[in-house]
Amino acid sequence: MPKGYFFVEVEIADPAAYEAYRTTVPDIIAAHGGRILVRGGDPQPLDGVISHRRRVIVEFDSPQAVKTFYYSDAYQAVRPIRLKASNGFVCLLTGMQQVLRVSEQRVQTPSQPALRTSPFEFVPNTTPSTRLNGGIMSRTIQFAQAGGPEVLEFIEMEVPTPGPREVRIKVKAIGISRADSMWRNDRYTEPVKFPAGLGYEAAGIVDAVGKDVTGLAAGDAVSTIPAFSLNKYFSYGEVVLAPDHAVVKHPESLSFVEAASVWMMFITAYGALVFDAQVKAGDFVIIPAASSSVGLAAIQIANHAGATPIALTRTSDKKKRLQEAGAAHVIATQEQDMVAEVMHITNGNGARVAFDPVGGADFPKLIAALTNQGIAYIYGALSEDDTPIPVLEMIRKMPTVKGYSIRLVTGDEARRKVAVEYVTRGLARGALKPVIDRIFKFDDMVEVHRYLENSGQFGKIVVTL
Repeated sequence: MPKGYFFVEVEIADPAAYEAYRTTVPDIIAAHGGRILVRGGDPQPLDGVISHRRRVIVEFDSPQAVKTFYYSDAYQAVRPIRLKASNGFVCLLTGMQQVLRVSEQRVQTPSQPALRTSPFEFVPNTTPSTRLNGGIMSRTIQFAQAGGPEVLEFIEMEVPTPGPREVRIKVKAIGISRADSMWRNDRYTEPVKFPAGLGYEAAGIVDAVGKDVTGLAAGDAVSTIPAFSLNKYFSYGEVVLAPDHAVVKHPESLSFVEAASVWMMFITAYGALVFDAQVKAGDFVIIPAASSSVGLAAIQIANHAGATPIALTRTSDKKKRLQEAGAAHVIATQEQDMVAEVMHITNGNGARVAFDPVGGADFPKLIAALTNQGIAYIYGALSEDDTPIPVLEMIRKMPTVKGYSIRLVTGDEARRKVAVEYVTRGLARGALKPVIDRIFKFDDMVEVHRYLENSGQFGKIVVTL
């Protein structure tokens, strides 16, 4: 006998009614022999009030058991009046031979009059995970409030047909960056609009393209560039949408894991060191947090441009690996006097550029290690301490201190194109090489974020699907 499946997505403006539904329905489901396969929920603004949303997908032993559950007095007593799963909603999960059409009212789809007789109809699952309206069901990660890794929640959602200038991608790998952690904590460069997705970087296969998309087609192997708002698009999902300007065909020599890792790290370093500072032979570049993915990219970019990278790391544990990664000099800041070492390396002149993702109490040391009229970029806030400005040293050396973001490059079409070409050429020539620290599975994303925040990695963290 085929099993039965029930899907419901509800929106309730009354918090008390929502809480009753959230806490009561699982017991009613269990009493009727049902098993919850997927659940998710989040608050969101709706019609001027906060609406609470709940999504549940349940498996029963038979289609008749679904009807018994649905029409039971217990479920009808708590079933919200406002039901979003209505009039032709179809839920499909990979592996189901049949899908259940659930409706608050009897289905009234004119093109399918045979479905008018009952709110429950079973139809063949001819296209696994695909909705009748062209959308596709995807397991996705969202969070409904700021907090630690535990706020990440797996949900089943529909990814619609791509709109104009959009591309839909079946994801093979996801690149993880420190920005993901900052975003999850609502400590990023734009405020989070809850519920929110996460992630800038993905690599996969184009599933569909929207109107006015050129140069991309279904079946293309692509990856995404951090060139969009996380309040609009994200990469943590089995299937995702992305704006076409942020989707590129990565070099064929790259695996999906490598392709998911390259754009954030290399374009971030390129934008500061090549586009803005225009480093060249004879320049010294100080790179704090050098074992991070962007730090390692900065070492490669500096070398590619002819400059000399000076890598900073807390202890000597990673010194050999940093040298092997291309660092001309490595300074262990907890064991050595960083300023004195830089001055020794540069014959007393100081470095022209410092490329800092840390900030905090040690920032004045970077200013002291610069040459006259050098440049200090701050592109992250790994330190939670205040970042002091050494006024007298600033007056003496007249440095330029710049807040920096990858958006300097990716936010402009012409600059973005040049950056992609630069990185692509570097990858093709072997001058630039992705460094992968560790590969996780999608199901382990909470653990991924815990690992990320331990700051022990050497290179890029990537998640595969």
